[in-house]
Amino acid sequence: MGNYRTKIQSSKLKAQNKSQHPNIKFSTFKFWIWSLFGILILGFGIFAIGGCGDLAADLSSLIVSPASSTVGINTTKAFTVVGRNTSGYLVEVTPTWSVTGGIGTINSSGMFSAGTSNGSGEVVATYGTVTDASSVTVTGNGWIKGRVTDNTSARPNNLKVYIDSTYFDFTNSTGDYSISNLPAGTYEVWTDTGAQGQYRPASAEVTVGSGETVTQNFSIEYYITPTTTTTLDI
Repeated sequence: MGNYRTKIQSSKLKAQNKSQHPNIKFSTFKFWIWSLFGILILGFGIFAIGGCGDLAADLSSLIVSPASSTVGINTTKAFTVVGRNTSGYLVEVTPTWSVTGGIGTINSSGMFSAGTSNGSGEVVATYGTVTDASSVTVTGNGWIKGRVTDNTSARPNNLKVYIDSTYFDFTNSTGDYSISNLPAGTYEVWTDTGAQGQYRPASAEVTVGSGETVTQNFSIEYYITPTTTTTLDI
């Protein structure tokens, strides 16, 4: 009888323990799952650090911007560079900058300072054995360019835009013109009346700096309808 009571009490105790700790096995399972997850994350991080290394170490090319430029005498121009590694990814690099052609100087940040005379050369970026260059023209001259439209929203073609007999251009089919190689200074720019005198001339005062390109657009008045002459055979 005593043994029977002992067995009953033991069974009750086991049942009570199970009812009080139903999640022991599940908690242990979650512990191992999270531990495994942590190990995987740690391993991936170590692989990423060790596998990628220095992205610039396997550099295949450099890209200097802008690829070409015209800079005025005694003015400055900023240049930038990025690298591309053998995997095709763009990477940041800190190159060594230099200038060829005796056209100026450049600092470690890529700021180019033009010299005091006209010339052509290159701004060069170097990282290890990899280089890229941008062609640079230093000039004391400038440009005036723009577009001519009239009050009918047309863009006159072959219309003369001029300063004098030396500096002028004719508009193209889209009404654009460009007067080049102007010494630095202030100019009065005019539009012509057209082949049939159908436009009222317009003018604008434009100041051009050394190596500068200035945009000057014109809106002119079309006020005479071109006449068409028809010859009849009698």
